[in-house]
Amino acid sequence: MIKLNSQQMAKFVAEGYLRFDGVVPRALNEQLLARFQSVDPRHHGNLRDYYHEAVDQRVLPIGASGLPLDQVFDAEPLFCALLAVPEIEGAICSLLGEAPRFDHHFLHVTLTPETRTRMQLPAAAQHNHQDSTIDPELAFDIQLFYFPQAVTEAMGGTRFLPGSHLRTVSEAAIARYQNIVGQQHVVCPAGSVFIFHKGLWHGGGLNTSQMMRYL
Repeated sequence: MIKLNSQQMAKFVAEGYLRFDGVVPRALNEQLLARFQSVDPRHHGNLRDYYHEAVDQRVLPIGASGLPLDQVFDAEPLFCALLAVPEIEGAICSLLGEAPRFDHHFLHVTLTPETRTRMQLPAAAQHNHQDSTIDPELAFDIQLFYFPQAVTEAMGGTRFLPGSHLRTVSEAAIARYQNIVGQQHVVCPAGSVFIFHKGLWHGGGLNTSQMMRYL
């Protein structure tokens, strides 16, 4: 376990995020990416059907909200290994203590232009939003954004606004604002993990590449 140092803690408090580039081992990335790709959006007529099959096939393991984090993935060695990466395990412990609880997880897929057109979806980025305001719990949460593949600019990496966690808004009340001074777009090597404060403003980018982007 590699805990956060004082500079990293100060950065998280002030800017609301930390990034760990390429910390997940290559073999683990490849295994997890293969699992995420085991259900292919190109074989479905719409996103709803794709996600229904992904859930049925347990692409992501089922985890009950409120369980201790160290119990959620007991039968899932790949996900246990992901959370045991020294930098990730240390950051979680530094920010949440030694007994954090699980909230939820979700597999985000940003479609290629061809798949998006076939599903009759608009060529548009996801709106800016702040997740935490739809959560009735008062607990402090962090969000782990795991990228199992290299993300190029064309793949539409998640955009986020450093420091925006200091201003609470009503979830998508900021949806109209798409380009804000200081915003960043994720471009990173495979195996990178970003840790966001629960209130950081963010949104998925538009994928203009020929590769599905998984998060």
